[in-house]
Amino acid sequence: MSHNPAQYPGSIYDGSSPSRVNRDVVRGAEPEDVDQMVAEIIATQQHLNDLIAGVIALAGPNLGFYGATPVTQPTVTGSRGANAALASLLTELATLGLIVDSSS
Repeated sequence: MSHNPAQYPGSIYDGSSPSRVNRDVVRGAEPEDVDQMVAEIIATQQHLNDLIAGVIALAGPNLGFYGATPVTQPTVTGSRGANAALASLLTELATLGLIVDSSS
């Protein structure tokens, strides 16, 4: 199979030599590259933690969304035919903070 170097813009892959990834595995990463990768992973994880903290609240087995106080797993009750189940579902989703129940 022939490789077209034009398919790899900005890389040092010439179409015939092992790929950059394979060369790095064989050669091993440079220590400063590893330090940079670890720093980027830590920064990304912290950023994700900050994002999650603004949307999801955890307290043991309890869960809340968008600033709602974490609550235990809700149970939806009521008859499906009489819309009691719908009312229960809306109440529980609102309690979790997933929706704002403006129904009447």
